[in-house]
Amino acid sequence: MAPHWASLVVWQCSYQNKAITHKSVAICHILTYNEDMPNTEWTVKLSTTKLSKSIAQLPEHVRLKMFALAKDLESKGPMQPGWPNFSKLGDNSYHCHIKKGKPTYVVCWKVLSKEDKLLEVYYAGTHEKAPY
Repeated sequence: MAPHWASLVVWQCSYQNKAITHKSVAICHILTYNEDMPNTEWTVKLSTTKLSKSIAQLPEHVRLKMFALAKDLESKGPMQPGWPNFSKLGDNSYHCHIKKGKPTYVVCWKVLSKEDKLLEVYYAGTHEKAPY
């Protein structure tokens, strides 16, 4: 079973016993709380454990934007026209930029089930390595 965003953040906060900033702790609490809320319309999963580990190693300001995108995906679903360079990649697949400049960071996700309102993030990283 793929990890949920909240479990990723909790894991990231204890990753290799690194120092935890106040922002990281706050995000851990917010996302863990959101995971338990029954009003969340969409469920956002990460495709692999390897992806969650690579996300944990991204710069903190990029991770913060990823978590903001995850919250938007949970509340609004797969269509995110308010995010930079948002576009549909193919059948039920989407992407957007979460940081412009060099390097540019992107996130790619797809709809696994419209009936169950289930999304899967399958890539998060630099634009150069994006699978499209």
